[in-house]
Amino acid sequence: MTAAARGWLTLEGVLRAVDGTLASPAGTTLAAPRDLEFAGCAIDSRTLQAGDLFVPLPGTRADGHEFIAAALQGAAAGSLIGRDRPVPPEAAATKKPVIRVADPLGAMQALGRWCRDRAGIPVVAITGSNGKTTTKEMTAAVLGTSRRVHKNVGNLNNHIGVPLTLTRLRPEHEALVVEMGMSARGEIRDLAAMAQPTIGVLTNASAAHLQQLGSVEEVARAKSELAEALPTQGLLVLNADDPLLYPMNRERIVRKTTYGLDNPDAALRPTRVLVDEDGTTRFTLEDGSEGRLSLLGRHNVRNALAAIAVGDELMVPRDAALAALAALRPAKHRLEILHAGGVAVIDDAYNANPASMREALAILGGVAVEGERRAVLGDMLELGPGSEALHETVGRAVPAGAWLYVAGSFAAAIERGAKAAGVAAARIRRFEDVDAMAAAVAADARAGDLVLVKGSRGMRLERVVQALQAAGAQAGAGRD
Repeated sequence: MTAAARGWLTLEGVLRAVDGTLASPAGTTLAAPRDLEFAGCAIDSRTLQAGDLFVPLPGTRADGHEFIAAALQGAAAGSLIGRDRPVPPEAAATKKPVIRVADPLGAMQALGRWCRDRAGIPVVAITGSNGKTTTKEMTAAVLGTSRRVHKNVGNLNNHIGVPLTLTRLRPEHEALVVEMGMSARGEIRDLAAMAQPTIGVLTNASAAHLQQLGSVEEVARAKSELAEALPTQGLLVLNADDPLLYPMNRERIVRKTTYGLDNPDAALRPTRVLVDEDGTTRFTLEDGSEGRLSLLGRHNVRNALAAIAVGDELMVPRDAALAALAALRPAKHRLEILHAGGVAVIDDAYNANPASMREALAILGGVAVEGERRAVLGDMLELGPGSEALHETVGRAVPAGAWLYVAGSFAAAIERGAKAAGVAAARIRRFEDVDAMAAAVAADARAGDLVLVKGSRGMRLERVVQALQAAGAQAGAGRD
């Protein structure tokens, strides 16, 4: 590895951090451990980068130990291996170190903590039911105006993704922005113990993971584990609009600042928010500075305020922060605007819960269109016993003049809610599966229409987006 890329994952450091022993090749000693350094940890032998330390984890279909040899024959510089697992002869033949540990996942988490301990930089941790990834990207963009920022890629935000992120910290990094997700109590606490945040951002608590947690109140308590983990000299950035997180955390013994759109007590609050016909959002802060977002939705102003508050703490000038936010574009499948043969598509297929569904449907109803509005919705998963009622509530948020396409186990509930809200029965189409729905939407959509595509990740509604794009490409070829 080049000097510029050097980090903390030397062979000697790894062995110490994980209480590991060398399993192969035979005769390897620690005579020159500083000559070997790992780029970071990786768990997929197919996407290894040069110099990675392979971490074999059990999967739903295969055990990572089956791929140790392939990893070492490829780009990996070494591998962990579980206790009592035999070292494959092909792995030993590579003469790359295989490090025996009690538990590869626990070892990777220890390595993440090892790298974090040595970084000595501000760490911003972000959690909430909605907006985590967007707020992470906004915060990284704001801090990136004056610092070298490291962040987790995509939504690698769980007990695997966070340590993967931490092991790629480098001495040249000057700030870390890490998103934290959870589906049960204690998970945020564990992630915070690894990342040791100095700044924590709580975005919101809403109906998500109710199958595991039972109530939104329990969701809020789980999210609040981040606030509990902050040192007293740290900073809690708290959404003053959230009806659960705000009262639950506003008296916490830690430095705090608040943000919001609606609560007059918020320390950072815009004096004006305007949404243009094309979906561009403009806002004015109390100091007179003006911001602009290409990201759809009034709620994204709230996410931007959280990023600005972090920037304020870390001495980022407001004008630089606002310029960085204006330049930001949406992440893939997250309120991403696409165009397919004259049809505008709001691709929000990455995930869904009741709050984000309502926000997306409000955008569908608020953006000016020449043609028809079409809502293409799938199930919201992991909502527990209240799923039927929650889907019906989402149906009530469908704009009255829109076309509605629904598929999934709770399609009938969404349909009932939409009819109760005034959507004409003739404008509702219910399907047995997503592929049939995708074909119908692609056949129905016309130039000038606006199509919203949204559902939980497990519904794979990106197939609808792909069908629209294919139909648009075919229409364009026909015109040629």
